[in-house]
Amino acid sequence: MGHKIYKLAIDFGFIYERKDRDKNNAIKITYGYIIPRESMTERRAPLLIKSQQDIELYKEYVQSVIISVQEKTLIDTKQKYIAVYSVCLMTYLLPISGKPIPSLKIHLSKKRQCLRYVNSPYPNTCVLEAIARHLLKDTKEKRYSDSQVLHKMKEIGNLFYKDFNPKTFGGFNYATDIQKIHDHLKLSVNLFSYEQDDKSFHYFLSQSFPIEGDDELNLLLIQSEEIN
Repeated sequence: MGHKIYKLAIDFGFIYERKDRDKNNAIKITYGYIIPRESMTERRAPLLIKSQQDIELYKEYVQSVIISVQEKTLIDTKQKYIAVYSVCLMTYLLPISGKPIPSLKIHLSKKRQCLRYVNSPYPNTCVLEAIARHLLKDTKEKRYSDSQVLHKMKEIGNLFYKDFNPKTFGGFNYATDIQKIHDHLKLSVNLFSYEQDDKSFHYFLSQSFPIEGDDELNLLLIQSEEIN
């Protein structure tokens, strides 16, 4: 792979079992299927692939995702995934430097109260910047500048990684680095995604990594095909 960095995202085709009760209160079991879709690959936390080791880590991550979704669905507790019959994998070659995501404007217009934009010169530190923004909460008395957020981001990077350099940082590894947030910052992590078509636009919780405590970090995964 040389020095190139790839992003890998995935979606599954599931067979599901659904239990409902009829008017006589008898249990009715039905089966159906959900096809994998390219547009939904970013529901699962995408991983930056820099080495063969990252691929092996992603295999373990995929196994854990399949196990977790078979316990229940996040949308309907009556529906349970019982088998995987198809997989859709999307691989993107990331650009050398960061570029703005045009679709970000949509989210800023819809969720301006809970989304914050940081003008950053670094291409792959967005998750660390989001963590810094979470820790540096604006108040009526105090609003933090982008430079203060970036300074905090560097502190977090040095806490998480040995020899951290924001200019050469390869990116946050969702398959392994969530644990760093748990260990060092004691934060639960919620990953959100969104669905959009001609008639509707809504957000949903795609994955949750909880620990004990009330403080939660909410991250929105934005589809980024436009920048690749």
